[in-house]
Amino acid sequence: MKFQMVNHASFLWEHDSIKLMTDPWLTGTAFDNGWGLLAKTRFASEDFADITHIWFSHEHPDHFHPQSLRTIPEEYRKRITILYQQSADKKVIEWCRTFGFQQVIELSPDKWYSLSDDVSVLCRPFPVGDSWLCIKTADMTILNLNDCEVSTTQEAKDILNLVGDIDLLWTQFSYAGWAGNKEDFLLRKKRAMEKLARVKKQVEILQPLYVIPFASFAWFCHDENYYMNDAINKVDSVYRLLREETDAEPIILYPGDTWTPHEAHDPAKALALYARDYEKMASSPSLLPSVKIESDMLFEAGLDFKEQ
Repeated sequence: MKFQMVNHASFLWEHDSIKLMTDPWLTGTAFDNGWGLLAKTRFASEDFADITHIWFSHEHPDHFHPQSLRTIPEEYRKRITILYQQSADKKVIEWCRTFGFQQVIELSPDKWYSLSDDVSVLCRPFPVGDSWLCIKTADMTILNLNDCEVSTTQEAKDILNLVGDIDLLWTQFSYAGWAGNKEDFLLRKKRAMEKLARVKKQVEILQPLYVIPFASFAWFCHDENYYMNDAINKVDSVYRLLREETDAEPIILYPGDTWTPHEAHDPAKALALYARDYEKMASSPSLLPSVKIESDMLFEAGLDFKEQ
């Protein structure tokens, strides 16, 4: 069994014949040029050759990123099965079918699906629009919470009752949406502290052996939202929290890093590389500019959207 950090909320899990990837955002921006990847992705289009499954947690473009999916060669798409939660609009499902993936499976809530003799997965939708995934083998149970804001004791216990003891937790560690206007630094600081408190609560209740912080390796890269980087949680902060205030072992992985469960892990190199990326973001960011849109174009676009 082996994990590879791909980027942001994406990792590759290998076990027996299964190579399952989550939420691939590999290149470019998300949210209308508002988000960029903090670190460069090392996973290339030819690396999809052996991927058997891709799971999307939800439709947000830092998780379901069509630009990245279009880099997958057609011959590889024909061998990849897509896993996605049931949804009312079927947009993600239909897009993947149209794009030529081998098979698209809608995961019914709270139902175990067998991917091989020793691999089962269970997906549960989480309000609003998100979902989490549990991967279970004979030897290990892995929980990928990504953006699901599991913040109460009862929410965490509900997960335990459903999937059993958890060995490894992947979870988000910094705020991922609008957090006030430029002058609202204290609000952003509060949001950041709430994220760390949520991680601590999750670990206290779920009691995993290992925690891998992820789904927060993006930065606000537009000249209109760059100010929101001023209070983000950096990965060294969540690393210290996990080391000092929980019993779980934090595993810090940089894009391209691999890790096998129960093997020794030294986070120093990954932490140093992320520190370099944060410094680059702060000292010499390359920001994307705004483009002026005339009112008549907005009005025309509104009428077109209404008709659609």
